[in-house]
Amino acid sequence: MVSQKVAKHSRFIHSSGTKGKIYMRKLKNKGGFTLVELMVVVVILGILVAVAVPIFSAVTANARKKTCLNNIDMIERAVTQYLVDSGADSVEGIFKSTYTPGGVTVASQSDAEAKLSEEFLACFEGNNFPACPQGETYTITIKENSENRALKVVCSEHGGK
Repeated sequence: MVSQKVAKHSRFIHSSGTKGKIYMRKLKNKGGFTLVELMVVVVILGILVAVAVPIFSAVTANARKKTCLNNIDMIERAVTQYLVDSGADSVEGIFKSTYTPGGVTVASQSDAEAKLSEEFLACFEGNNFPACPQGETYTITIKENSENRALKVVCSEHGGK
């Protein structure tokens, strides 16, 4: 009877066959990883992180710059749209105060509301003046004379077009 039980569980124990003695066999733990294997995995993960982080940083910086340049384009188009829609001959209606030749610098939404007319801000969705993703300022410069008008919008961080 004992030998039948032993035979069922022969994976763990075996019988020497002599006088019914049962000897336990040492089991080897084959389910874990060695320290060397774990260290190789850690090194590979470190290499992947070392490669991925600079690429991710470059991609996000490029995305911020493209967003800023798109904002500049949006501001320039809004000025054009305002002038066409209002039928204005002058850019004075864009600004709340008298325009200065050095341009108007807009740093935030509250700054835009203080310096730009409500009619001009209506050209933007929700009356929200676009903000630089880096938190920098936009300078709107409009030079006009009797023949033409030159518009330039520049970001203090990313420049202009």
